[in-house]
Amino acid sequence: MRNTMSLSTTVPGFTSLALLGTGGCAKTYRSLCQADGRMVAVKIFNSCTNPRVIERERMAFAKLPRDKHLIFLLECHTLDTGEQAFVLPLYRGGDLFSQVVNVGGLGTSSAFDVARQLASALSVIHHAGFVHLDVKLENVFVRDARIVDFHGRTGHVVLGDYGYVTHVGSTLRGPTGTSLYCSPEHMAPSPSRPCAAHPAADAWSLGVLLFAAASLYFPFEDGGGFRALRDAVVHSSPAFDQFPKQWKDASPALVQTVRELLRKDPGERRTVRSLLVARGGIEPLVDLNTRV
Repeated sequence: MRNTMSLSTTVPGFTSLALLGTGGCAKTYRSLCQADGRMVAVKIFNSCTNPRVIERERMAFAKLPRDKHLIFLLECHTLDTGEQAFVLPLYRGGDLFSQVVNVGGLGTSSAFDVARQLASALSVIHHAGFVHLDVKLENVFVRDARIVDFHGRTGHVVLGDYGYVTHVGSTLRGPTGTSLYCSPEHMAPSPSRPCAAHPAADAWSLGVLLFAAASLYFPFEDGGGFRALRDAVVHSSPAFDQFPKQWKDASPALVQTVRELLRKDPGERRTVRSLLVARGGIEPLVDLNTRV
């Protein structure tokens, strides 16, 4: 009840019904629009959130083209407390992480369907001159009630959370995004050895996402902390052999596609655009060095 009263009095026109999730920067509520009765998601940023994170997300909403696989902004508000609130569409299926756990991992067909939808979203972002830099299961939302329905059809997914979106070529002086999904070139930058934001980093993150969605495990061990994870990402191969049971039913095409997305050298890494035109997932119908 306390959450309901708090949100309804601070975000004009909306009534909170439930807390959907809490992240490092914000809390998101399932909310009722009092004007038309539709259900929406209201994301309220914490007062301690770096203003640059909010501005990056606001900039992305303003500059990215409207696309069926990209989340969009309905309204934004500045609360009496000074906190920022974004009103967003509410997706019935919640986030992809929860859906994948509920179904026990995605089969090959659904994994490719999800990959192509996210590749479509990322291609739009890259064509507009930006890099997402935080592609992960928790930032993908399922429009339908289930990611795989009773007839085996894959649901519609939408990529969201633009807090790390930046221009292609922007200088990065430290790890960016979520460490488990971070590419080798973005795991080790420093003020003395910066790197440039590049679409290949999103391709890597998509590879990690597909590995996790299919197996319910991550391709690189993180049990030893950030330094051990960084060493594994930079030097080790994806852990297919550690999870033979999880991968025994996966098609060779899916395994090969994930391997190509997880190539250490960004110049040799598979592009997200190639997933839009390949049948079965592995045919090199687009030059792997082509960048969008």
